[in-house]
Amino acid sequence: MNRLVLGFLLLIAISNSVSAQYFEEEKKDKEETEKIPLEDRVFFGGNFGLSFSFGDVESQYIEVSPLVGYRFSETFSGGLSLSYLYVSREYIFLPSYNRVKLKNNTYGPRAFLRYRFLDNYFFQTEFESLNTLVPLNDGTSNTGRDWVPGFFIGGGVTYPIGRNLSVNLVLMYNVIYDDNRSPYGSPLASRGGIIVR
Repeated sequence: MNRLVLGFLLLIAISNSVSAQYFEEEKKDKEETEKIPLEDRVFFGGNFGLSFSFGDVESQYIEVSPLVGYRFSETFSGGLSLSYLYVSREYIFLPSYNRVKLKNNTYGPRAFLRYRFLDNYFFQTEFESLNTLVPLNDGTSNTGRDWVPGFFIGGGVTYPIGRNLSVNLVLMYNVIYDDNRSPYGSPLASRGGIIVR
């Protein structure tokens, strides 16, 4: 019986300690957020992407993506972007193995979350849905427009070049990449961009 009472008291003590630590961290995050003035929480910018791949399957794209973001705390932010890509990509149609090169305008929304660490480095996730020309893969060379999703994970680095201006370089991997439908020639994506404020 003494062991049961002692175990119960130990469980209460641990629970109170963990609870106090959680609320202390929550209070600290709230204080950090309150230190950031509202005008400094909102930021604008854009990404620029350029990719050329040659070899077995050719692929090129040029990307422009304006964005708006919000700083939830000193280290955590998120935002929305609209993407436009001019894509030139070669597809191989199965089962005939015919090669067809498609050139088209691709566009769609993107949302991102970013966690900053070590001042200038960050982890990032993105979800996008792009409307693009895709092969129908019905044994012919027919194509049609469709929405193609992408979920990226990766990271990058920020280079401040002024009080309210910085340059970002990002490298990410598309974990749901579909080679038969994606406008990108590879699951790896690299982007460069600017952030104002």
